[in-house]
Amino acid sequence: MRFGLTGRTDDPRALEVIKQIMVQLRAHGHEVYIDAHVARLLGVEGVEMGEMNVDMVVVVGGDGTLLRVAHTLVEKDISVPMLGVKYGHVGFLCELRPEEFWQYIPRLDVGDYKIERRRLLKAWWPGGVAYAINEVLTVPIEIGRTAQLDVGTDDELIYSGRCDGVIVSTSLGSTAYIASRGGPIVDPRLDVMILDILNPLLWGQRVIIMPFDENELVIRPSKNMAVVIDGEIKGYVSPGMELRVGPSEKAVKFVRFEWRFYERVRKRTTTSI
Repeated sequence: MRFGLTGRTDDPRALEVIKQIMVQLRAHGHEVYIDAHVARLLGVEGVEMGEMNVDMVVVVGGDGTLLRVAHTLVEKDISVPMLGVKYGHVGFLCELRPEEFWQYIPRLDVGDYKIERRRLLKAWWPGGVAYAINEVLTVPIEIGRTAQLDVGTDDELIYSGRCDGVIVSTSLGSTAYIASRGGPIVDPRLDVMILDILNPLLWGQRVIIMPFDENELVIRPSKNMAVVIDGEIKGYVSPGMELRVGPSEKAVKFVRFEWRFYERVRKRTTTSI
């Protein structure tokens, strides 16, 4: 197999893990291509992520690193699965720990794993478009201020009132921002969108779970709002504009050896995973 290899570059120990994985995979006869930025720090030959012709990308880091790499692959229209090796504060999306990677190489050798495919949300507004793995968040650019928002579909109004913003999440993203707010944790095998109005002044408003393919949400703001995709500001919308969020055909793929979602959820309630 041909493996791409990348990960955190801000910690020498993470770079050492990347180097060890490179050696282990090559010892099993696999081709390994190192991300150019990582390669420069390791003093080896590298390849730009967008130019890799590989069967799988191994990512060493936490969820933030994995999401960054996933967005790079999506932007480059590269559809290969990612195997997350946890080396960070949060590793909910990661499959293995560094010390156990070598035990799973024989399973990689024979293709004894599953591919978990997760579709992305598409957000678009005048002059911008972006894709979300976890969530689309829109909040006023004036910190601490609320905004009057209309949220609905083309056919039906769902919410109209003042609030701190809106989150639209995938089922995979239910374990991220949504979970931190006490929202529902959704089995990622279910294709749904989760609508969460942030701190609405209308107290009766609740989190709404909607079918993924059958809805396109329209958000109309009364103030200048930032559009934040998976934690990164991607653009802005102003009064008179519409932010639309709906299903996308783009997807990311994760390598899974066992189904351990509920184990991860259980561990997350007691310790950092």
